[in-house]
Amino acid sequence: MIAAAKSTSRLLAIGLSRRFFPATQTICDVLSAGMLGEVVSFKFFEGNDFHWPVSSPDSFRKDVAQGGVLLDIGVHTLDLLSWWWGQPAEVVYEDDAMGGIEANCHIRLRFPQGFRGEVQLSRDWPLPNHYMIQGTKGWVRWEVNEADRVQMGPAESQYGLNAQLYENGEARPARRPAANFHRSFLAQLRNVVAAVRGQEPLLVSGDDGLQSLMLIEHCYRHRTLMSMPWLSETEYQRARQINAE
Repeated sequence: MIAAAKSTSRLLAIGLSRRFFPATQTICDVLSAGMLGEVVSFKFFEGNDFHWPVSSPDSFRKDVAQGGVLLDIGVHTLDLLSWWWGQPAEVVYEDDAMGGIEANCHIRLRFPQGFRGEVQLSRDWPLPNHYMIQGTKGWVRWEVNEADRVQMGPAESQYGLNAQLYENGEARPARRPAANFHRSFLAQLRNVVAAVRGQEPLLVSGDDGLQSLMLIEHCYRHRTLMSMPWLSETEYQRARQINAE
């Protein structure tokens, strides 16, 4: 698709909608400006029991869906990681697929900048559903899908901010509320229209979208069986056998 777009001088826009959230854009600006100091660690948790209405079992069939929670939710999580910090230098991935598609996965990553962190995703039990980044000078936290809010605080303070985001004005402090979750999708469509008209660049190009897919492919190629302490030893031995088949 990238090659076809380039060969025909057309635009290829990727629907990674979280890049259009004011919250994730603010985090990107905070990190780029060094407001947290040196990043020390991060922990990203996202998941709940799967309750979307479906008309077929295709979402849970490997031959159709190709992947589980990593491909579904993880593509957005890994895109934000790639956007904020580039490609990681080291990735350790484990899941519970055992020949099918994964309902749970855990990723440990190390970035060239020197810090490490982890991502945990689930389709069958509730996780904290927040992204936390710790730096030498402070921290920032984002509640998943709160498109117009961020939480921040200095490293040594006992207090932090739970902030509603507003758009900055040219001549005075911000007054207009930033786009909420639904309006962020409109911002994505406006960006595509403006890019077609030559008025602004695409926020998420084909090359940008490829980065998270490369990480997902790497994870699936190097998957290992995650620890499942709720299984008996006999069950876990069987799980290892299935995973190796």
